[in-house]
Amino acid sequence: MTQVNNTVRKSSPHLDKLAEFIAEAKYEDLDQKTIDHTIKVLYDTTGVQFRGSIEPEVSKFIESLPKTTDQPASLIAPNFPKTDYLWAAMANGTEGIFMELDEGHRPTGHPGIHVIPAALAVAEKLNASGKDLILAVVLGYEVAARISNGLKLKPGIHPHGHIGTVGAAAACGKLMGFNAEQIKEAMNCAASLPIATSFEACYEGATIRNSYTGVSNAIGLLSAQLVASGFTGTDAGVEHTFGTMLGKTFAPACLSVDLGEEFQITTNYFKFHACCAANHPALDALQQIQKENKSLDLNDIKKIDVYITDYSMMVNRYPARNQLSAKFSLPFAVATTLFHGKATTEAFQDDKVKLPILDTIARKVEVIASPELTKRWPAEVSARVKISLTDGQVLEGYCKNAYGYWQNPCTTQDLIDKFRDLTKTHYQEQAAEQIYDLFVKLPEYSSFVAFMDDLRKI
Repeated sequence: MTQVNNTVRKSSPHLDKLAEFIAEAKYEDLDQKTIDHTIKVLYDTTGVQFRGSIEPEVSKFIESLPKTTDQPASLIAPNFPKTDYLWAAMANGTEGIFMELDEGHRPTGHPGIHVIPAALAVAEKLNASGKDLILAVVLGYEVAARISNGLKLKPGIHPHGHIGTVGAAAACGKLMGFNAEQIKEAMNCAASLPIATSFEACYEGATIRNSYTGVSNAIGLLSAQLVASGFTGTDAGVEHTFGTMLGKTFAPACLSVDLGEEFQITTNYFKFHACCAANHPALDALQQIQKENKSLDLNDIKKIDVYITDYSMMVNRYPARNQLSAKFSLPFAVATTLFHGKATTEAFQDDKVKLPILDTIARKVEVIASPELTKRWPAEVSARVKISLTDGQVLEGYCKNAYGYWQNPCTTQDLIDKFRDLTKTHYQEQAAEQIYDLFVKLPEYSSFVAFMDDLRKI
């Protein structure tokens, strides 16, 4: 007789501990460093979302949504129109990665854009306070980053669309006043609803990839709503999904180790090149060369050797002739930076990708996995660039950690300048500072609806 397996997975004590921590956390538990940094993450994400909202596909998608002033949540787009909060989470999450400038966290993932849109939608619907929103974002980010810390994804799986979903559910549950058991249920429900996201979409330039984070936010919000309605998740949803279905390995202990000692959101990175973060150290090293050799003639370049970590070799490919694919090609990113001076949003537009000279430069790039650099990952994500000239001269640049990483921090002014550049089609120059000042005052707002109303007035 065949023996029946009645084994039922139980959630680990680490998930229980994390859920209890989230349920019990108070705004007063956050130190000023965490509060200030979270405000910067919210501000930076808003600028990135705003720029993404005017991309043709996103603009048309936003047009298709129901929009009336009595709807509960705002779209981060010109004039901040209002729509249903589930659609707001979906649209705001989608537009936030179109430009590849959303902040992130090592070893892999972008917790902010997976958590913030859902949290904003619920905060506005419930008219939560600014302090409540900040706390929820910190905690949701904590969940997503900790899952990433303990996870090694199976080859080919994109980190968008599943890791952050659990963080979004936790953030929404916190705003909805969930207890520890409900927060655990929400996280397990969210882990039971992952989407199968593939890196192939990035390489081909299929923009369905840009909806991964939008769908993820909607699932996170929906998971919290389902739990509030009485739905339950599998006991070991988080461990099973990431330890068996999506991950090669998953260490649940990462969910609870050193909780509250330092919040994960303070160890993020901000992006200043409009492309995959795996490109950034090499582009910083390249810009070092450009700064030191202002008269560099592209016609004099014979060869470009780029040494990176083995974990970044996924961007060692030539792009399809479109914007998204180009953002995941290190040879193209090097070429467009050399040609345009910077890897801006404009430098990756479809018309630029098709310039013959950029293909010519990209073909001179050889990307090499360096054992020396690889062994320092993820504490360091470094790169070395060597440009060999036709006269025999060799120009070299090195980057230990890309600018914007918490160990190579950017200035507040550079974040404001980035925001200004991203929103220049709609706002006057001084608006970037005014909006930053408004975000600094977010903890003073007892009503997030009032905050959004004041944002509309700028």
